[in-house]
Amino acid sequence: MLKLVYGKSGSGKTTYLYNEIKNSANKEKVFLIVPEQSNLKAEQKLFEYLKKGAIFNVQVLTLSRLAVRVLEEVGGDDFVTIDGSTKSMIIYDILNKEKDNLNFLGKSNKNVEIVSQMITELKKHNISIDMLENTDISDTLTSLKISDIKLIYQKYQEKLQGNFVDENDNLSLIAPKILESTIFDNAIVYIDDFLGFTPQEYNVFENILKKAEEVTVAVSCDNLEPKDKETDVFYFNKRFAQKLIEIADRNETEIEEVKLEYNKRTECEDLRYLENA
Repeated sequence: MLKLVYGKSGSGKTTYLYNEIKNSANKEKVFLIVPEQSNLKAEQKLFEYLKKGAIFNVQVLTLSRLAVRVLEEVGGDDFVTIDGSTKSMIIYDILNKEKDNLNFLGKSNKNVEIVSQMITELKKHNISIDMLENTDISDTLTSLKISDIKLIYQKYQEKLQGNFVDENDNLSLIAPKILESTIFDNAIVYIDDFLGFTPQEYNVFENILKKAEEVTVAVSCDNLEPKDKETDVFYFNKRFAQKLIEIADRNETEIEEVKLEYNKRTECEDLRYLENA
């Protein structure tokens, strides 16, 4: 089952989740999945709620830690994951060797950083070299930039092929392996503090949903119906929720919606007025 807990900021979504976790703490498998930057805060809050030994029944996972857990259980290909500094050296080498074939990018520390971030985004959004190849762009400048990106991305992939893997490929590698793993079999899973998922992360979520008994996700929005993205402050959060619903529907998973109305941050009359303005 997919349970969507939603409400405006301050409506108590995280409190609701932690109370639910407390009630589920006696179950065999309970997981709280949060973004990397929220890991420590989540563990501290969990300790406050559960106290003493009960915390050992609940595991806090980030997506990178989840990847390690899955690969430890089912095994993975014998690839070495490269770190950021190795990635930068590979990119610098490519920029140096391909400088005569590039239209805009040269071998500088600034460009190494730009290219590194660019490769990260391409991988997170499952953009392949073929997709770049088949991109039809009429604007000449943009077309030349895409040509640079495609060349660098292709050379980067060739450098890694056979022996190494980019750290941003980990989620793509483990998504199908979740189905082989027993980690989430009949588990209770809570997902908090995400503003949305990348395509890689949606694939991971879908396979967790297939294995778990129940997955609860907190989403910050006033309702689940996206309106005009220019005027709806919650538009992207709602699109996130709708994507989760689409995945649940595709997998014929039951969906429960929990709307939290109370907002402690608008107890002040002035704030309440601004919210409704």
